[in-house]
Amino acid sequence: MLKIYVDAATKNQSGPSAAGIFFKAEKKTHTYGVTLGEMTNHEAEFLAVIHGLKILLEQHLEKETIFMYSDSKVVVETWQKKASANPLFQPLWQRLSFLLEKFPDFTLTWQSDKKNAGAHTIAQQTLRKMRS
Repeated sequence: MLKIYVDAATKNQSGPSAAGIFFKAEKKTHTYGVTLGEMTNHEAEFLAVIHGLKILLEQHLEKETIFMYSDSKVVVETWQKKASANPLFQPLWQRLSFLLEKFPDFTLTWQSDKKNAGAHTIAQQTLRKMRS
Protein backbone atom coordinates (compact mmCIF):
# COMPACT_ATOMS: atom_id res chain seq x y z
CA MET A 1 0.00 0.00 0.00
CA LEU A 2 1.26 3.45 -0.94
CA LYS A 3 0.12 6.79 0.41
CA ILE A 4 0.85 9.76 -1.83
CA TYR A 5 0.20 13.36 -0.87
CA VAL A 6 0.12 15.98 -3.64
CA ASP A 7 -0.21 19.75 -3.62
CA ALA A 8 0.47 22.71 -5.86
CA ALA A 9 1.70 26.23 -5.22
CA THR A 10 1.07 29.14 -7.55
CA LYS A 11 2.17 32.72 -7.18
CA ASN A 12 -0.89 35.02 -7.07
CA GLN A 13 -3.40 32.28 -8.03
CA SER A 14 -2.24 32.51 -11.65
CA GLY A 15 1.46 32.58 -12.46
CA PRO A 16 4.58 30.50 -11.83
CA SER A 17 3.54 27.15 -10.36
CA ALA A 18 5.10 24.10 -8.76
CA ALA A 19 3.95 20.74 -7.42
CA GLY A 20 4.94 18.90 -4.29
CA ILE A 21 4.65 15.13 -4.10
CA PHE A 22 5.23 13.20 -0.89
CA PHE A 23 5.23 9.36 -0.93
CA LYS A 24 4.90 7.10 2.10
CA ALA A 25 5.55 3.41 1.57
CA GLU A 26 6.21 1.12 4.51
CA LYS A 27 8.87 2.98 6.51
CA LYS A 28 10.28 4.99 3.61
CA THR A 29 9.35 8.43 2.33
CA HIS A 30 10.20 10.05 -0.98
CA THR A 31 9.72 13.68 -1.94
CA TYR A 32 9.52 15.30 -5.36
CA GLY A 33 9.30 18.95 -6.32
CA VAL A 34 8.19 19.63 -9.89
CA THR A 35 8.27 23.00 -11.66
CA LEU A 36 5.18 23.47 -13.80
CA GLY A 37 5.39 26.87 -15.50
CA GLU A 38 2.72 29.57 -15.72
CA MET A 39 -0.86 28.54 -14.93
CA THR A 40 -3.74 28.85 -12.50
CA ASN A 41 -3.62 27.14 -9.14
CA HIS A 42 -6.40 24.73 -10.14
CA GLU A 43 -4.48 23.67 -13.25
CA ALA A 44 -1.38 23.15 -11.10
CA GLU A 45 -3.38 20.97 -8.69
CA PHE A 46 -4.41 18.71 -11.58
CA LEU A 47 -0.79 18.52 -12.73
CA ALA A 48 0.37 17.61 -9.23
CA VAL A 49 -1.83 14.49 -9.40
CA ILE A 50 -0.70 13.76 -12.97
CA HIS A 51 2.98 14.02 -12.03
CA GLY A 52 2.41 11.80 -8.99
CA LEU A 53 0.92 9.12 -11.24
CA LYS A 54 3.77 9.45 -13.74
CA ILE A 55 6.31 8.91 -10.97
CA LEU A 56 4.45 5.78 -9.89
CA LEU A 57 4.53 4.48 -13.47
CA GLU A 58 8.27 5.22 -13.79
CA GLN A 59 8.82 3.15 -10.66
CA HIS A 60 6.52 0.34 -11.91
CA LEU A 61 4.17 0.73 -8.95
CA GLU A 62 0.88 0.84 -10.83
CA LYS A 63 -0.25 -2.56 -9.45
CA GLU A 64 0.04 -1.38 -5.83
CA THR A 65 -2.92 -0.26 -3.74
CA ILE A 66 -2.63 3.51 -3.96
CA PHE A 67 -4.21 6.11 -1.73
CA MET A 68 -3.59 9.63 -3.02
CA TYR A 69 -4.50 12.72 -1.02
CA SER A 70 -5.03 16.25 -2.33
CA ASP A 71 -6.32 19.44 -0.75
CA SER A 72 -7.94 20.43 -4.07
CA LYS A 73 -11.70 19.94 -3.94
CA VAL A 74 -11.88 20.73 -7.68
CA VAL A 75 -9.56 17.85 -8.59
CA VAL A 76 -11.11 15.36 -6.16
CA GLU A 77 -14.66 16.20 -7.26
CA THR A 78 -13.65 15.88 -10.93
CA TRP A 79 -12.20 12.43 -10.19
CA GLN A 80 -15.37 11.40 -8.32
CA LYS A 81 -17.64 12.57 -11.15
CA LYS A 82 -15.28 11.26 -13.85
CA ALA A 83 -15.82 14.49 -15.80
CA SER A 84 -15.34 18.25 -15.76
CA ALA A 85 -17.79 20.82 -17.07
CA ASN A 86 -15.08 23.50 -17.01
CA PRO A 87 -13.45 23.77 -20.47
CA LEU A 88 -10.15 24.78 -18.84
CA PHE A 89 -10.01 21.52 -16.89
CA GLN A 90 -11.29 19.12 -19.58
CA PRO A 91 -7.87 18.53 -21.23
CA LEU A 92 -6.31 18.00 -17.80
CA TRP A 93 -9.07 15.55 -16.87
CA GLN A 94 -8.47 13.67 -20.15
CA ARG A 95 -4.74 13.36 -19.35
CA LEU A 96 -5.53 12.27 -15.81
CA SER A 97 -8.16 9.70 -16.81
CA PHE A 98 -5.79 8.21 -19.41
CA LEU A 99 -3.19 7.66 -16.69
CA LEU A 100 -5.74 6.32 -14.22
CA GLU A 101 -6.60 3.46 -16.59
CA LYS A 102 -3.21 1.99 -15.67
CA PHE A 103 -4.01 1.92 -11.92
CA PRO A 104 -6.52 -0.79 -10.97
CA ASP A 105 -6.54 0.00 -7.21
CA PHE A 106 -6.45 3.80 -6.90
CA THR A 107 -8.31 6.15 -4.59
CA LEU A 108 -8.12 9.96 -4.52
CA THR A 109 -9.30 11.64 -1.34
CA TRP A 110 -9.63 15.26 -0.29
CA GLN A 111 -7.92 16.28 2.91
CA SER A 112 -7.30 19.57 4.63
CA ASP A 113 -4.24 21.73 4.07
CA LYS A 114 -3.10 20.89 7.59
CA LYS A 115 -3.00 17.14 6.89
CA ASN A 116 -1.34 17.75 3.53
CA ALA A 117 1.51 19.81 5.01
CA GLY A 118 4.35 17.64 3.63
CA ALA A 119 3.32 18.05 0.00
CA HIS A 120 2.43 21.70 0.59
CA THR A 121 5.90 22.45 1.97
CA ILE A 122 7.60 20.75 -0.99
CA ALA A 123 5.45 22.70 -3.48
CA GLN A 124 6.21 26.01 -1.71
CA GLN A 125 9.95 25.28 -1.58
CA THR A 126 10.00 24.35 -5.27
CA LEU A 127 8.12 27.54 -6.16
CA ARG A 128 10.58 29.66 -4.16
CA LYS A 129 13.51 28.02 -5.98
CA MET A 130 11.88 28.88 -9.32
CA ARG A 131 11.74 32.56 -8.40
CA SER A 132 15.35 32.72 -7.13
